[in-house]
Amino acid sequence: MLHLDGRLQANDIPYLRSLLNEETLIALDDCEGDEKGHMNLDLLRRAGLLKQHVFVEPFDHRLFRTWNMETCSKTGLLLPVKLIRYTRQ
Repeated sequence: MLHLDGRLQANDIPYLRSLLNEETLIALDDCEGDEKGHMNLDLLRRAGLLKQHVFVEPFDHRLFRTWNMETCSKTGLLLPVKLIRYTRQ
């Protein structure tokens, strides 16, 4: 798992390329509007590092309310496609 909390720069890409693989779960902090999370997502996509990942937006505050919690999340997730399993309900 990799948790990114900070603005990535182009010179971070070679290092990230050596860390990431098709099973790495990536958490992107501040994924809202034009914040750094979406900027990082864009940089990772343009660098070709997310071909095996699916982006999941931060959970909406209404979801937390169903659990009687008055909070929200700003963390987006990049889930490895390889680890996603579908089941019949």
